[in-house]
Amino acid sequence: MAHTVLLLPVGTPAIELPNIDRSVGATSGSNRPDDVMLVQALLRLFFYETAQVAGRQNRPPTGFNGIAVDGKCGPGTQEHLRQFKAVMRKAGMPTLADGKVDPVPKFWTDGYAATPHRKDYYVLDVLVSHCKKFCIADGRLDLFQFKSRITDIPLELRNALERVSVVT
Repeated sequence: MAHTVLLLPVGTPAIELPNIDRSVGATSGSNRPDDVMLVQALLRLFFYETAQVAGRQNRPPTGFNGIAVDGKCGPGTQEHLRQFKAVMRKAGMPTLADGKVDPVPKFWTDGYAATPHRKDYYVLDVLVSHCKKFCIADGRLDLFQFKSRITDIPLELRNALERVSVVT
């Protein structure tokens, strides 16, 4: 189930970051609807809502004008995910080309977390970090506040993000 991770680093303010419980993507056996919705909302934020900040580097896949936040990991979601991973690899952020997004583990520190078995980054970590960075650069941190985006974020996802796990 999608949820919020509350990081409590010593000597700095608390940081809230969205996370998933199970993998999302073409090669995932889970694809829980609320986890898929979170990934879709982040992909939409990255490719469409902050595109003018990032410039041409994060152009959406050809033939798409948006991505639905519907909890279904269909061809559109999979293509946006493939495109995101390709953009990140091109930018020097190695991510596995495995067609899925894994949850970020409990040792998350609001930096890029490398997977334990390789020198790749957790895709969700990179996606969250870039979305947050672009929202701050655009002066629109409200776009990153999925719990409060009542008009365009499904209630199921907003409710799921009310569940908080604390990392100290």
